[in-house]
Amino acid sequence: MTKEILLVAEAVSNEKGVSEDIIFEAIELALATATKKRYDEDADIHVTIDRKTGDYVSVRRWLVVPDDEMALLGTQFTTEEALEQDPNLKPGDIFEERVENVEFGRIAAQTAKQVIVQRVRDAERAQVVEQYLSRVGPYIEVVKMGDDLGGQDNSLMSPAMYRNTIKPYHQELFQFIKARTPARVFLHSCGAIYKLLPDLIEAGVEVLNPVQVSAKGMDTRRLKAEFGKHLTFWGAIDTQQVLPHGSPEDVRAEVRRRVLDLGPGGGYVVAPVHNIQGDVPAANVVSLYQSARQYGRYPLTNS
Repeated sequence: MTKEILLVAEAVSNEKGVSEDIIFEAIELALATATKKRYDEDADIHVTIDRKTGDYVSVRRWLVVPDDEMALLGTQFTTEEALEQDPNLKPGDIFEERVENVEFGRIAAQTAKQVIVQRVRDAERAQVVEQYLSRVGPYIEVVKMGDDLGGQDNSLMSPAMYRNTIKPYHQELFQFIKARTPARVFLHSCGAIYKLLPDLIEAGVEVLNPVQVSAKGMDTRRLKAEFGKHLTFWGAIDTQQVLPHGSPEDVRAEVRRRVLDLGPGGGYVVAPVHNIQGDVPAANVVSLYQSARQYGRYPLTNS
C-alpha cells in the first residue's frame, strides 16, 4: 500500500497543480484521523510519511504538564505520570509512543477524500492570497476576518478544544499574513469569548471586534486590564439594548463608559457592536458620534 500513497500524491498533485508535500500532509492527516477512531478518549496522533518510499510511522503523543495542573485525558500527562514512562521528561516535553499503522487502503474513503480536498482547496486559496498580498501587502493597514467563537453566555467550545482544532489553522493563517504585510490582524468574533482570548492573542490576533459587551464575561474594564497590552478593541457600544432602546443620554453614558474603560493609552476604536439597524433612532446615532468626539479626545476625562 505504500506505493499507492506515492501514486495518489503524484496524481492529485498533477491534477490540482499543487505541490506533492501538500498532498502528503493531507494523507498524513487522514491517516491520523482514522487512527484516532481506535480510542475512546481524545488522542493526539501524528503520522509521518517517507516522501521517497511511501512508508509511514504513526505515533501517539502526550504533552507533559506540571503536577499542579489537571491533565487532559488522552492527550496530556502530569509530570508524575510522565516519569513512569521516561525519567528524563519534564513539563513542556512531548512523550511519543509508536502505535500500529492503519492501512491506507482501509481508511474510510470519505474521510480521506474530505481531508485531501480541503487541503487542496487551502493550497489553492493560499496561492491566490499569495499573489494578492505580493502586490498590495505594503499598502494594507488591517486584514479583517470573521470567525464567530462565542454565544451569548459562553464560548462555542472550550479553550482546550479551540487549541486542538482551530488554533493551529488560525496560527498558520495569521503567520502567513504577517509574513507578507505589516498589516494588523483583525478578528471579528461575537459572543462570550473571554476565556479564549489568551489563545487568540497567542495565535496572532491583534485587533478584536466587536467586543460584544452584552455577552457574559465581556466586561470592558477587565478586558483592558488583562489584555490591553496585546489587543486593540474595536466596537463595544451596545447594540442589543442601548442603541435601539435607550435614550440619547443613555447612549452618551454608554460611550463615556467604554471610552474610559478601553481608551487609556490608546488601543480603542469607538464603534457599535453590530451594524446600526433600522430600529435605532436617528437621535441615538447622532448621540453616538457626538459623544465619541466629546469623550474620545486625549487626555481622557469624564466630562
